[in-house]
Amino acid sequence: MIAPVGSKPVLPVNGLAPLTKAAPVRPAGSSVGSADETVRSAIASLAHDMAANAPVDADRVARFRQAIADGSFAVAPDAIADRLLAMRNDWNGQ
Repeated sequence: MIAPVGSKPVLPVNGLAPLTKAAPVRPAGSSVGSADETVRSAIASLAHDMAANAPVDADRVARFRQAIADGSFAVAPDAIADRLLAMRNDWNGQ
């Protein structure tokens, strides 16, 4: 038989079940500790920095756009097909 999923019952020891002290509950809207504020501040700062500096090389994008516009961008269908097949094989675990 398979054991049920969920909490297991507390078995009594010498007729008494062991008791543990519950952690104090913070009321909703109460202030958080300084460590929590420090972490939140660091995360907010990191998010702001990442949003300000996009991970895109604008010069490279401009060169691609210019090459496409003037017709000098060479399309290599064999290379595109090879990379598509390689990606497909990676997704299928082959």
